[in-house]
Amino acid sequence: MSETRIEDPEFGTLARRSGDWEGAVALPLPGGESVALSAEMESIGGFSDAQREAARYAIGLTSEAQGRLAETLHADYLMTLDAVGPDDLPPIDAPAEVWAHVAPIKLSIPDHETLQHRYFVLQFEVAWETEGGAEVLFRDGEPVEVDIIGSTRSPGSYDGDDDNGE
Repeated sequence: MSETRIEDPEFGTLARRSGDWEGAVALPLPGGESVALSAEMESIGGFSDAQREAARYAIGLTSEAQGRLAETLHADYLMTLDAVGPDDLPPIDAPAEVWAHVAPIKLSIPDHETLQHRYFVLQFEVAWETEGGAEVLFRDGEPVEVDIIGSTRSPGSYDGDDDNGE
């Protein structure tokens, strides 16, 4: 079976693999790293308009949103620290220090066919979670949940809620 490739004007070369569009994208996070990009396929021609809008939120994270992301990751670190103790964990005293202990690895864009809001998930290797990493679910450019990779709730569980699903 041949791999389908398209050239996207915003996101470069995308390849269709296992029902997803895959590529790479640079994120505006400390370190400016390029990460894997994966979008659930809604269209044979690439991203849907809603997915494209969600991806724009991710690649255009404002400094304020980056600060809230650092706070979210730091809160996850503190929960882990409280649960397992300080052994083998680096000291991270403030949200701004979290960037020295994380590395973004993937941006995932879910199927938006039935969603009202724009969602994306950023996955990170983190110093405090060596077995699974951490992923942060965003709604309309704001972090709403952090968990071990593969454990966050589906975006649909937040959709339509004004209180981020809580």
